[in-house]
Amino acid sequence: MVERIRGIGDNSQELEFSTRPIKILFLNSKFPGFNFQAGGSERALERLINGLDSQYPRHYQLSLYVKENRNMDQDVPLPNSVSYSGQKSRLALISYILTNQNRHDLLHVYTGILLPSRMLGIIDAFWHKPIILRINSYNMIRNYSQCPPLPRRLLLSKINKFIALSPEIEEGLLQMGITRDRIALIPNGIDIQMFSPPENSAHKESLRQKLFPNIQMSNRIAFLYTGRIEEKNKKCLTMLDLWSASDLPNQGHMMVMAGPINEADTNARNRLEDYKEKGMNIGTFWTGALETNQLIEYYRASDFHILPSLQEGFSNALIEAAACGLPLVVRNSVSGNSQIVTSATGFQFDKDENIIPLLTYLTHIDARSYGINARLRAEKFDNRNIVNQYHQLYQSLERIPRHN
Repeated sequence: MVERIRGIGDNSQELEFSTRPIKILFLNSKFPGFNFQAGGSERALERLINGLDSQYPRHYQLSLYVKENRNMDQDVPLPNSVSYSGQKSRLALISYILTNQNRHDLLHVYTGILLPSRMLGIIDAFWHKPIILRINSYNMIRNYSQCPPLPRRLLLSKINKFIALSPEIEEGLLQMGITRDRIALIPNGIDIQMFSPPENSAHKESLRQKLFPNIQMSNRIAFLYTGRIEEKNKKCLTMLDLWSASDLPNQGHMMVMAGPINEADTNARNRLEDYKEKGMNIGTFWTGALETNQLIEYYRASDFHILPSLQEGFSNALIEAAACGLPLVVRNSVSGNSQIVTSATGFQFDKDENIIPLLTYLTHIDARSYGINARLRAEKFDNRNIVNQYHQLYQSLERIPRHN
């Protein structure tokens, strides 16, 4: 690209600058792609990188450093132009920064920094160019606010911009003393053409027959959970305990658990595996890990989406479900939920013991209008708009003119 800049004054002359691509290094915990560990942040990063490559192909040169050793058989669904590498050790990251810093213009820490973190101290010490830090969970705010003020200020002083996924995270950063001009509120985005409702009731019914063979689906309400199945933050085990003890399975309703079991605690994992083994005997249907096209079919075939999480940053699953026309069921006062779930798009509960009464109520109502409104709400998070916001941010941090 050539940019013409005219000087000011009597002796002004036209200068030609060629603006080279901004070279961005992304730091992330795991590789994007279809594997049992990649989660919401990995999916969001995949969408951002692919969006930048398609919408602004000449503006950026993108690299990815991941804090894990890559399985060479692992699919990394990124453009061929994106270089990537990764190792687990801190020494490897220091070596990479010292060796390659001159090849990059700014660092975008996408995820992988748990505040407070020695890793952030390493980055502060060895990286001397603009830094963007994405805060992907309100838990990061909670942990960091407990640090003494002085080391907190020192660690965060070199961050040029903080990405807040939700208003709750933004408010938490402000309370920590981060000035508003250093915060950008940018949620996750999705492809709203790909994630879309079933074409009609016949389409939904055909999907139900395909996905739930040998299960009588007439008059059966399918509640859908999507994502990694674990207890600590997601509260999946608690939800299944309540579900299995309720009368909803006996009434013919179903809880679809779409995702891999990712529980670290042995006892909790064994209990989840036990529920999986019981399956439809307790009204549960388990899919395992799903690729995107498979996941979309389960969204379209279900009646409600439920997210019992105690903590989120900004849930990809909620936007995906809303875009597919599902009424939403969430826990009240969880970061990011209020951006999607309103009185017109879904339902909220306060405590665990409120889950089953709410689900029971939902089996008796016509909730189609909530699904229609949820789809309209989701359109605000079109990934193209989110990519545009990041583009504006990157341009504001690093403008690099160069003489021909």
